[in-house]
Amino acid sequence: PVRITIDNVYVLATPRFQENFDPERENEREYKRKMQRLDNDDMLRQQQLLKKQGATSAGEEKKQASFTEQLVTKIVDNLQVVIKNIHVRYEDHISNPDHMFAVGATLGELSAVSTDEEWRQTFLHDSGSVIHKLLKLAQFSVYWDTECQSMQGLGHDELIAKFSQAINSEEHRCRQSILEPVVGLGKLTMNKRPTPEDIRTMVKFEFDQLAFELDDEQYADALLLTTAFDYAMRQRRYRKHRPPPGVRPKDDPRAWMLFAIRSVFDEVHEHNYRKTWAYRRHRREERQLYIRVYTAFKVNHGTLTEADAKALDGLHHSLSYEDIRQYRLQAEPAIRKQQYLIRKREAEVNKAKAGGAGAADSTAAAGAGVTGWVGGWISSWVTGAPAQSHDASGGKADGGDVSDGEDSTQLSEQQVQELYDAI
Repeated sequence: PVRITIDNVYVLATPRFQENFDPERENEREYKRKMQRLDNDDMLRQQQLLKKQGATSAGEEKKQASFTEQLVTKIVDNLQVVIKNIHVRYEDHISNPDHMFAVGATLGELSAVSTDEEWRQTFLHDSGSVIHKLLKLAQFSVYWDTECQSMQGLGHDELIAKFSQAINSEEHRCRQSILEPVVGLGKLTMNKRPTPEDIRTMVKFEFDQLAFELDDEQYADALLLTTAFDYAMRQRRYRKHRPPPGVRPKDDPRAWMLFAIRSVFDEVHEHNYRKTWAYRRHRREERQLYIRVYTAFKVNHGTLTEADAKALDGLHHSLSYEDIRQYRLQAEPAIRKQQYLIRKREAEVNKAKAGGAGAADSTAAAGAGVTGWVGGWISSWVTGAPAQSHDASGGKADGGDVSDGEDSTQLSEQQVQELYDAI
């Protein structure tokens, strides 16, 4: 069986609300995130279109189903996943000025192995349409320490040791747990070919206990954390005007005053500009340009002129994700129409080429003479010339000489056979 093991994964996260703002890096990060979402949307839309149009034939579906079953039956049916010793920790010393707190989750083990119908571990040669997996969960817990020491700055070995010790059940007694360590077994049933009445996936878990606890300090820190995250998200819009980290209002009041003025000015200016005709005209021009260039990009299979490629890249950087998605939906009818016209034109060209080749072959066969009395009859029937009789020695009955032009019209035995096959 195929076994996937994930072991000893430790993550330590801290807030970076006051990091230096780099406009180029931030724009590039936002651009990559936006394009990834658009690629996922295109892939999903293409799959839906194929399902709607029924692009795959019955034979292809059968072949694909056969290949998928072979792959899934031998790999997925016997796939074993084991995840052990996972610890994710978030430390925050900004949200609550009074003290630092840490939120974390630990996992001792989570495994999934293939079983038979009686939930006995085995190797499946032919599981049929139903797959059974036995799940095991051990030492899963969530903690929120309101009074703790930071793990930042520790050496590599010491950091790994502390992360590993926190997974043990004895260590949880020294922590403020929100969810006490959980131990349980689960039974997963997956139906590969369900009917509309069947359940595709069903999971049953049995736990020893589920104990939750939240005190006043943890609740207060949770409120401060959500407020800090909301503040950080609202602050992202004005980070380009914010003074450098470490500069307090009393240190440089002028810089903070300019930060407030520029932030308000940008918001008011953007609000008023959206009401002008210039903004509407600019939006219309961007929409028309994007639909035209994107249609050419899809019809030409990604090939564009240098000017169009530069324009498309600039629009991808300047437009929002919602605008690009809307413009692509509006361009779909034009893309389908252009692709249909191209396929129709290609079919007409191929048909004309096939007709021209057939006419050329017929003309060549019609102007050619053949040897033998059968060949002479075919040649006379095709060309309309009288058939020439041959004597036993191969000479002409009328005694006339045959010119070089007449010799060039004779066919070989192979060409005669090809003519017979064509007829």
